[in-house]
Amino acid sequence: MGDFLQRASDIGVYQPNGSHRQLADIAERYFRSPIEVNIESLASLLALDSTPTLSPEKESRAAAYDQLIEIIEGTLVGIYDSPRTLEIKNLFTSFANRLVDLRIPVVTLNYDLLMDQLLKDTGQWLPAAGYGIELPLAGFTRNDASLNDEIRAATRRAPSKTVLLKLHGSLNWGRRNLKYSDGSHPLELSPAGALNPGSAQHILPIKNMSSSPIAHPGSYFWDTYIVPPFVAKSPGSGVEPALENIWYMARAALAQAQFIHFLGYSLPPSDFQMDILIREGFWSWIAHDMKKRVFVVDRESAVRERFACQFRQIEIDTSNTDISDYIARLIRS
Repeated sequence: MGDFLQRASDIGVYQPNGSHRQLADIAERYFRSPIEVNIESLASLLALDSTPTLSPEKESRAAAYDQLIEIIEGTLVGIYDSPRTLEIKNLFTSFANRLVDLRIPVVTLNYDLLMDQLLKDTGQWLPAAGYGIELPLAGFTRNDASLNDEIRAATRRAPSKTVLLKLHGSLNWGRRNLKYSDGSHPLELSPAGALNPGSAQHILPIKNMSSSPIAHPGSYFWDTYIVPPFVAKSPGSGVEPALENIWYMARAALAQAQFIHFLGYSLPPSDFQMDILIREGFWSWIAHDMKKRVFVVDRESAVRERFACQFRQIEIDTSNTDISDYIARLIRS
């Protein structure tokens, strides 16, 4: 993630001297560069409450955080439609089919919708029922009881055969800018692509979705729900209940698994909550009698060494193989 802003700048999504000036100024001040900064560290600085004496509001950190979310969305939204090669797309399509065939849980720290769309394309996974939690469709289910019945009927006809646990949130999750009239402020799901498995409709981000009922002035809109690694998000942390449940299920998935594959996850030293999640998944009482095989695939030797050092009591196979080559072998096995 260290070169993310550089790549976003190269493709014109990030404009440090233009519309993203506030974000660039803060990155320059605290990381000494508007470009060469790890976005997860930057997001954590912007999202976490600081001491009052630092007056973060004077630096427009909230606005800068919104700009960073905008850059993430603009960079990631098109990756499904623009694969590097057709061979890569076919490979990951086969991978998604294998996951649902074997009902293998997927735990991801990514915000993008690539895996979501690949799973939906199998015809055996739905966003409305595939994240392991109940997420109402934004702007609809609150006011249309019949739609709730339709969603339940759709999930009965095509129940999701695996679960996609997104530990850091997702581009198609969000909250309305204002609470509902009953005072609730739920996490909701973008309706675009949430139903009809295998259809041509894409899963779309919730950002810029709006709702303005007839005879009601103004318009509601939804803010994307994603969180950086530093923000407390595990069970007991007092954060979003939906995310707490996802972390709980991820811990259970790790605890019950005999084979665990880490693909492209660097185990950053700063992400203490993920370190705890893995340790509890490996050694909690649920997993006590299970012998696990762990596979770590990363081109960086430092990442492989970090896994081997931190979890030395587990049998770990490390590989510097390209992830695409590794997945191809998994599919053939």
